Amino acid sequence: MSTESIVPVSVVAVMTSFNRRSATLACLERFEMAARQAGIEPNAVLVDDGSTDGTATAVRKQYSWVEVMAGDGSLFWNRGMYQAQARAMERGADYLLWLNDDTDLLHDAIAKLLNTENTLRHKHGQSVMIVGSTADCETGRWTYGGHIAPQRWRPFSYQRAWHATEPIDCHVMNGNVVLIPMKIARVVGNLDPVFEHAMGDIDYALRVRAKGFRLFVAPGFVGHCSNNPASGTYV
Repeated sequence: MSTESIVPVSVVAVMTSFNRRSATLACLERFEMAARQAGIEPNAVLVDDGSTDGTATAVRKQYSWVEVMAGDGSLFWNRGMYQAQARAMERGADYLLWLNDDTDLLHDAIAKLLNTENTLRHKHGQSVMIVGSTADCETGRWTYGGHIAPQRWRPFSYQRAWHATEPIDCHVMNGNVVLIPMKIARVVGNLDPVFEHAMGDIDYALRVRAKGFRLFVAPGFVGHCSNNPASGTYV
């Protein structure tokens, strides 16, 4: 599959952050490189949820293409992403890109996501949502991405969905790297702010499928992201 963007499109990264300035800045740097590699202009909305380490100031100074919104420290991942996506949808674009601020995209990541969506949209006759898989930068092992429910009678028992060279169907996903066509977002809406931190991404995937759209995992990996502990984390 080609890693060059098919046609010029607009993508807005949707992000939230809290007190990890260096990781956030590195993520934005890699996103900018991947965007330009795909032939598109970098664009992002970042909700900084009350960071005290200067994240918001540093982002505004280094990346004029990032719109920084302020949170009060009580949003956590889901509600921070909810606010960022609401703003991104107001601004408009062809695609939203959920992007965790501790993820380092590979140089061809955005081109791969766009090409995968373009190919599958033409194949299936409608827009599809594309999930990107990440790997640990030291071990190379899969860390986040798409999941399937292999047994119909156990619909919430999910297993990893991944293939090195082919896109594959998935049922739900981690929200670390997810390409959402705006056509889908307009139908499905935003994340549900009833969730504070976890489960918002799972819920969104289920709502996407309930509206008749499909989710696929892009082939291979699109970036590096280490596993976060299950408790005591922000995102």
